[in-house]
Amino acid sequence: MAISRIRMFESYMHDGKGNWDFSTFDHAFKAAERNNVKIIATLFPHTEFTDIGGFKFPRTNKHLTSVAAYIKADTMHFKAFPALYGWVLMNEIGIVKAPSGRIWILCIIRLKSY
Repeated sequence: MAISRIRMFESYMHDGKGNWDFSTFDHAFKAAERNNVKIIATLFPHTEFTDIGGFKFPRTNKHLTSVAAYIKADTMHFKAFPALYGWVLMNEIGIVKAPSGRIWILCIIRLKSY
């Protein structure tokens, strides 16, 4: 089985005004299915491209809500594609120390609800 990893950048599918356009990634998933390739999709909530390794942890409650909305939109849309093999929840997980405290606990609770 062939496997490919795709970085699912929110910046490429969400205009920040509530509108989602998954079409670029839809093409990739459909092409993968036609060619018998499974996709491991890495979640990449919106972040500035100056941070090494991409998004890691929500910084505020507002940011947590935004990240949760992205994860929900992405996973609900792409779960129907047969080419989806799995999700990578955090890119380069070992690059920073996991935070503690209220925001991190809320993040875990919110993600469990999906």
